Amino acid sequence: MVDAETKQKLAHLQKGEFILLLPEHLRSREAELKKVFEERLSYYGKSGEEASAPLDYEMKAHVSYLSMGEKRFVYNNGENPVSTQYLTDPILVVFTPTSTGDSFISLSSWSINAGKQLFIKGYESGLELLKKAGIYEQVSYLKEGRSVYLTRYNEVQTETATLILGAIVGIASSLLLFYSVNLLYFEQFRRDILIKRISGLRFFETHAQYMVSQFASFVFGASLFILSSRDLVIGLLTLLVFLASAVLTLYRQAQKESRVSMTIMKGK
Repeated sequence: MVDAETKQKLAHLQKGEFILLLPEHLRSREAELKKVFEERLSYYGKSGEEASAPLDYEMKAHVSYLSMGEKRFVYNNGENPVSTQYLTDPILVVFTPTSTGDSFISLSSWSINAGKQLFIKGYESGLELLKKAGIYEQVSYLKEGRSVYLTRYNEVQTETATLILGAIVGIASSLLLFYSVNLLYFEQFRRDILIKRISGLRFFETHAQYMVSQFASFVFGASLFILSSRDLVIGLLTLLVFLASAVLTLYRQAQKESRVSMTIMKGK
Protein backbone atom coordinates (compact mmCIF):
# COMPACT_ATOMS: atom_id res chain seq x y z
CA MET A 1 0.00 0.00 0.00
CA VAL A 2 2.80 2.46 0.93
CA ASP A 3 6.55 2.41 0.40
CA ALA A 4 9.11 1.40 3.03
CA GLU A 5 10.05 5.00 3.86
CA THR A 6 6.42 5.93 4.57
CA LYS A 7 5.97 2.82 6.73
CA GLN A 8 8.99 3.88 8.77
CA LYS A 9 7.53 7.35 9.27
CA LEU A 10 4.15 5.89 10.22
CA ALA A 11 5.78 3.85 12.97
CA HIS A 12 7.81 6.76 14.38
CA LEU A 13 5.69 9.92 14.13
CA GLN A 14 7.08 12.68 16.33
CA LYS A 15 5.31 15.58 18.01
CA GLY A 16 3.82 17.93 15.40
CA GLU A 17 3.94 15.42 12.51
CA PHE A 18 1.27 13.55 10.55
CA ILE A 19 1.10 11.52 7.34
CA LEU A 20 -1.03 12.73 4.43
CA LEU A 21 -1.75 9.90 1.96
CA LEU A 22 -3.03 11.26 -1.34
CA PRO A 23 -4.27 9.37 -4.41
CA GLU A 24 -1.94 9.80 -7.38
CA HIS A 25 -4.40 11.95 -9.35
CA LEU A 26 -4.17 14.69 -6.68
CA ARG A 27 -0.40 15.11 -7.04
CA SER A 28 -0.89 18.47 -8.79
CA ARG A 29 -2.82 19.75 -5.73
CA GLU A 30 -0.26 18.66 -3.15
CA ALA A 31 0.64 22.16 -1.94
CA GLU A 32 -3.03 23.19 -1.63
CA LEU A 33 -4.12 20.06 0.26
CA LYS A 34 -1.04 20.05 2.46
CA LYS A 35 -1.79 23.61 3.57
CA VAL A 36 -5.47 22.81 4.24
CA PHE A 37 -4.74 19.80 6.45
CA GLU A 38 -1.84 21.46 8.26
CA GLU A 39 -4.06 24.40 9.17
CA ARG A 40 -6.86 22.08 10.29
CA LEU A 41 -4.70 19.78 12.42
CA SER A 42 -2.71 22.62 13.96
CA TYR A 43 -5.80 22.97 16.15
CA TYR A 44 -4.20 20.28 18.32
CA GLY A 45 -1.29 22.60 19.06
CA LYS A 46 -3.42 25.36 20.62
CA SER A 47 -2.74 26.21 24.25
CA GLY A 48 -6.45 26.38 25.09
CA GLU A 49 -10.00 26.00 23.78
CA GLU A 50 -10.47 29.73 23.17
CA ALA A 51 -10.49 30.85 19.54
CA SER A 52 -7.80 33.42 20.35
CA ALA A 53 -5.55 30.91 22.14
CA PRO A 54 -2.01 30.94 20.71
CA LEU A 55 -0.36 27.94 19.06
CA ASP A 56 2.28 26.14 21.11
CA TYR A 57 3.33 24.18 18.02
CA GLU A 58 2.17 23.56 14.44
CA MET A 59 1.42 20.29 12.67
CA LYS A 60 3.55 19.47 9.61
CA ALA A 61 2.54 16.95 6.93
CA HIS A 62 4.66 14.24 5.34
CA VAL A 63 3.00 13.56 1.97
CA SER A 64 2.98 10.16 0.29
CA TYR A 65 0.99 8.82 -2.67
CA LEU A 66 -1.24 5.80 -3.23
CA SER A 67 -1.98 4.02 -6.49
CA MET A 68 -5.27 4.94 -8.18
CA GLY A 69 -8.41 2.90 -8.82
CA GLU A 70 -8.18 0.76 -5.68
CA LYS A 71 -10.79 0.52 -2.96
CA ARG A 72 -9.66 1.25 0.60
CA PHE A 73 -11.38 -0.40 3.56
CA VAL A 74 -12.62 2.01 6.21
CA TYR A 75 -14.19 0.68 9.42
CA ASN A 76 -17.00 3.20 9.91
CA ASN A 77 -18.13 2.88 13.49
CA GLY A 78 -18.24 6.45 14.73
CA GLU A 79 -21.16 8.35 16.20
CA ASN A 80 -22.93 8.26 12.82
CA PRO A 81 -21.85 4.95 11.22
CA VAL A 82 -22.63 4.25 7.56
CA SER A 83 -22.84 0.97 5.68
CA THR A 84 -20.27 1.93 3.03
CA GLN A 85 -16.97 0.38 4.08
CA TYR A 86 -14.97 0.71 0.85
CA LEU A 87 -13.95 4.04 -0.65
CA THR A 88 -12.21 4.53 -3.99
CA ASP A 89 -9.12 6.77 -3.90
CA PRO A 90 -9.79 8.52 -0.55
CA ILE A 91 -7.48 10.99 1.18
CA LEU A 92 -6.10 9.34 4.32
CA VAL A 93 -4.72 11.28 7.28
CA VAL A 94 -2.65 9.40 9.88
CA PHE A 95 -1.72 10.82 13.28
CA THR A 96 -1.18 9.42 16.78
CA PRO A 97 -1.48 10.62 20.40
CA THR A 98 2.28 11.20 20.34
CA SER A 99 2.23 13.22 17.11
CA THR A 100 -0.58 15.53 18.25
CA GLY A 101 1.45 16.42 21.33
CA ASP A 102 0.56 17.09 24.94
CA SER A 103 -1.55 20.22 24.60
CA PHE A 104 -4.86 20.58 26.40
CA ILE A 105 -6.77 20.17 23.11
CA SER A 106 -4.85 17.03 22.17
CA LEU A 107 -5.23 15.36 25.56
CA SER A 108 -8.95 16.16 25.84
CA SER A 109 -9.65 15.01 22.26
CA TRP A 110 -7.97 11.66 22.75
CA SER A 111 -9.54 11.09 26.16
CA ILE A 112 -13.03 11.72 24.75
CA ASN A 113 -12.79 10.07 21.32
CA ALA A 114 -10.40 7.21 21.96
CA GLY A 115 -12.94 5.49 24.19
CA LYS A 116 -15.40 5.33 21.28
CA GLN A 117 -12.90 4.06 18.72
CA LEU A 118 -10.59 1.74 20.72
CA PHE A 119 -11.59 -1.93 20.50
CA ILE A 120 -9.76 -4.64 22.44
CA LYS A 121 -9.29 -8.12 20.98
CA GLY A 122 -9.57 -10.47 23.94
CA TYR A 123 -11.02 -9.25 27.22
CA GLU A 124 -8.45 -10.88 29.51
CA SER A 125 -5.47 -9.71 27.47
CA GLY A 126 -6.97 -6.22 27.48
CA LEU A 127 -7.10 -6.21 31.27
CA GLU A 128 -3.48 -7.33 31.44
CA LEU A 129 -2.42 -4.49 29.15
CA LEU A 130 -4.26 -1.96 31.31
CA LYS A 131 -2.59 -3.27 34.46
CA LYS A 132 0.80 -3.27 32.77
CA ALA A 133 0.32 0.36 31.72
CA GLY A 134 -0.78 1.29 35.24
CA ILE A 135 -4.17 2.68 34.21
CA TYR A 136 -6.43 -0.23 35.22
CA GLU A 137 -8.10 1.77 38.02
CA GLN A 138 -8.90 4.64 35.65
CA VAL A 139 -10.85 2.55 33.09
CA SER A 140 -14.52 1.83 33.79
CA TYR A 141 -15.24 -0.59 30.91
CA LEU A 142 -13.83 -2.11 27.72
CA LYS A 143 -15.41 -2.57 24.30
CA GLU A 144 -14.72 -5.99 22.84
CA GLY A 145 -14.06 -5.55 19.12
CA ARG A 146 -16.04 -8.58 17.94
CA SER A 147 -19.22 -7.56 19.77
CA VAL A 148 -19.07 -4.10 18.18
CA TYR A 149 -18.55 -5.67 14.76
CA LEU A 150 -21.49 -8.08 15.20
CA THR A 151 -23.77 -5.27 16.33
CA ARG A 152 -22.93 -3.25 13.22
CA TYR A 153 -23.23 -6.35 11.02
CA ASN A 154 -26.77 -7.00 12.28
CA GLU A 155 -27.70 -3.36 11.65
CA VAL A 156 -26.46 -3.60 8.05
CA GLN A 157 -28.42 -6.84 7.53
CA THR A 158 -31.60 -5.16 8.78
CA GLU A 159 -31.02 -2.14 6.53
CA THR A 160 -30.40 -4.39 3.53
CA ALA A 161 -33.56 -6.43 4.16
CA THR A 162 -35.57 -3.22 4.49
CA LEU A 163 -34.19 -1.91 1.19
CA ILE A 164 -34.98 -5.19 -0.59
CA LEU A 165 -38.53 -5.19 0.79
CA GLY A 166 -38.96 -1.58 -0.31
CA ALA A 167 -37.72 -2.44 -3.80
CA ILE A 168 -40.18 -5.35 -4.06
CA VAL A 169 -43.09 -3.14 -2.97
CA GLY A 170 -41.96 -0.45 -5.43
CA ILE A 171 -41.82 -2.89 -8.35
CA ALA A 172 -45.22 -4.34 -7.46
CA SER A 173 -46.71 -0.85 -7.24
CA SER A 174 -45.19 0.06 -10.61
CA LEU A 175 -46.66 -3.02 -12.27
CA LEU A 176 -50.06 -2.20 -10.80
CA LEU A 177 -49.72 1.35 -12.09
CA PHE A 178 -48.81 0.08 -15.59
CA TYR A 179 -51.85 -2.17 -15.56
CA SER A 180 -54.16 0.67 -14.43
CA VAL A 181 -52.78 3.10 -17.02
CA ASN A 182 -53.17 0.49 -19.76
CA LEU A 183 -56.78 -0.14 -18.76
CA LEU A 184 -57.45 3.59 -18.95
CA TYR A 185 -55.67 3.80 -22.31
CA PHE A 186 -57.72 0.99 -23.88
CA GLU A 187 -60.93 2.35 -22.38
CA GLN A 188 -60.30 5.87 -23.69
CA PHE A 189 -59.05 4.91 -27.17
CA ARG A 190 -60.93 1.65 -27.77
CA ARG A 191 -62.60 2.91 -30.96
CA ASP A 192 -59.35 4.22 -32.49
CA ILE A 193 -57.49 1.02 -31.60
CA LEU A 194 -60.20 -1.13 -33.19
CA ILE A 195 -60.12 0.92 -36.40
CA LYS A 196 -56.32 0.57 -36.60
CA ARG A 197 -56.56 -3.20 -36.11
CA ILE A 198 -59.24 -3.51 -38.81
CA SER A 199 -56.94 -1.47 -41.09
CA GLY A 200 -54.30 -4.18 -40.72
CA LEU A 201 -51.82 -2.35 -38.51
CA ARG A 202 -49.60 -4.51 -36.30
CA PHE A 203 -49.18 -4.30 -32.52
CA PHE A 204 -46.28 -1.82 -32.45
CA GLU A 205 -47.80 0.28 -35.23
CA THR A 206 -51.13 0.46 -33.42
CA HIS A 207 -49.68 1.56 -30.09
CA ALA A 208 -46.58 3.46 -31.29
CA GLN A 209 -47.55 6.87 -29.90
CA TYR A 210 -48.50 5.47 -26.50
CA MET A 211 -45.31 3.41 -26.25
CA VAL A 212 -43.10 6.36 -27.25
CA SER A 213 -44.62 8.51 -24.49
CA GLN A 214 -44.01 5.73 -21.95
CA PHE A 215 -40.44 5.21 -23.18
CA ALA A 216 -39.73 8.95 -22.88
CA SER A 217 -40.99 9.03 -19.29
CA PHE A 218 -38.86 5.98 -18.39
CA VAL A 219 -35.73 7.49 -19.94
CA PHE A 220 -36.34 10.75 -18.06
CA GLY A 221 -36.76 8.92 -14.75
CA ALA A 222 -33.70 6.73 -15.36
CA SER A 223 -31.62 9.80 -16.24
CA LEU A 224 -32.56 11.49 -12.97
CA PHE A 225 -31.69 8.30 -11.06
CA ILE A 226 -28.28 7.97 -12.75
CA LEU A 227 -27.45 11.64 -12.12
CA SER A 228 -28.39 11.41 -8.44
CA SER A 229 -26.87 7.99 -7.68
CA ARG A 230 -24.01 8.04 -10.25
CA ASP A 231 -24.65 4.33 -10.82
CA LEU A 232 -24.94 3.80 -14.58
CA VAL A 233 -25.33 0.00 -14.48
CA ILE A 234 -28.21 -0.05 -11.97
CA GLY A 235 -29.89 2.83 -13.79
CA LEU A 236 -29.78 1.04 -17.16
CA LEU A 237 -30.94 -2.27 -15.64
CA THR A 238 -33.85 -0.51 -13.96
CA LEU A 239 -34.77 1.14 -17.25
CA LEU A 240 -34.73 -2.22 -19.08
CA VAL A 241 -36.85 -3.89 -16.39
CA PHE A 242 -39.47 -1.15 -16.52
CA LEU A 243 -39.52 -1.15 -20.33
CA ALA A 244 -39.94 -4.93 -20.47
CA SER A 245 -42.71 -4.78 -17.85
CA ALA A 246 -44.52 -2.01 -19.73
CA VAL A 247 -44.35 -3.81 -23.10
CA LEU A 248 -45.45 -7.18 -21.68
CA THR A 249 -48.30 -5.61 -19.72
CA LEU A 250 -49.43 -3.64 -22.77
CA TYR A 251 -49.24 -6.71 -25.03
CA ARG A 252 -51.24 -8.83 -22.59
CA GLN A 253 -53.92 -6.17 -22.27
CA ALA A 254 -54.00 -5.69 -26.06
CA GLN A 255 -54.65 -9.41 -26.56
CA LYS A 256 -57.44 -9.30 -24.02
CA GLU A 257 -59.04 -6.21 -25.61
CA SER A 258 -58.73 -7.80 -29.04
CA ARG A 259 -60.76 -10.82 -27.95
CA VAL A 260 -63.41 -8.55 -26.43
CA SER A 261 -63.59 -6.46 -29.62
CA MET A 262 -63.99 -9.54 -31.82
CA THR A 263 -66.75 -10.80 -29.56
CA ILE A 264 -68.58 -7.47 -29.86
CA MET A 265 -68.19 -7.44 -33.66
CA LYS A 266 -69.64 -10.95 -33.88
CA GLY A 267 -72.61 -9.81 -31.83
CA LYS A 268 -72.07 -12.31 -29.02
